[in-house]
Amino acid sequence: MLEPRTGKVIAEELALLLSKRGILAWIMSKYEDAADLVAGAVEFLVSEGLAKLLGTKLYIGETPSKNYVLWNGQIDLDRLAFRRAPKGLPDVEVLTEDYTALVEVTLGTHPQTLINELRELTSHRPRHVPEPKLRILVAPQKAFKTLISYASEVRELTLLSLESLVIALAEEGRITFDELIRTSKINVKILKPEQPPAKNLLEAIGRELLKGHVVVALTVASIASSRKHSIYFNKTS
Repeated sequence: MLEPRTGKVIAEELALLLSKRGILAWIMSKYEDAADLVAGAVEFLVSEGLAKLLGTKLYIGETPSKNYVLWNGQIDLDRLAFRRAPKGLPDVEVLTEDYTALVEVTLGTHPQTLINELRELTSHRPRHVPEPKLRILVAPQKAFKTLISYASEVRELTLLSLESLVIALAEEGRITFDELIRTSKINVKILKPEQPPAKNLLEAIGRELLKGHVVVALTVASIASSRKHSIYFNKTS
């Protein structure tokens, strides 16, 4: 069980990953292990963000009590990395006094990726929550235009943009699912974090750690160590 960090820090990490979505998508398409780590990091941050906004604890691999957010992924302690939820399970399960929900998370915007996510979301069975009232797909705002073309697939699902989640977290205010989903319907733009380029990968990782961006720093370090290639977060996406 974890106590969520501040909304500001979670928002900064999500915004950084969103701003680098292009290069991350390329890396994920080339290396399966990198795809697992990046997806795991995004799932964890979304889980932590939802727990923060809803005022609950975050559970990982535990049997939760009432009123919780459960991430079905895992933290790899050997590599200090975040691994995505296994296939067949929802990425996130939510139980509050007012809501039971299953949540699927993706950085992808490719039509086939989104269709696959939608189909998984409709077929998932939760590990712990009762029959969910909501099935939520969390994706970049850009993905929504694609999803409109698949109305029959989307009809019984709820769409939530990563960008609106970032904004809600940055405001450090408590918010209901209804309020968050309502803001998700507005087109919003997350500015890329402005910072001078890092001289090397080690400096880039150290910089993120100093800002409290632990998830991003550990994910980049783990990918780099396993693949012997550099990922420079100062490059454009």
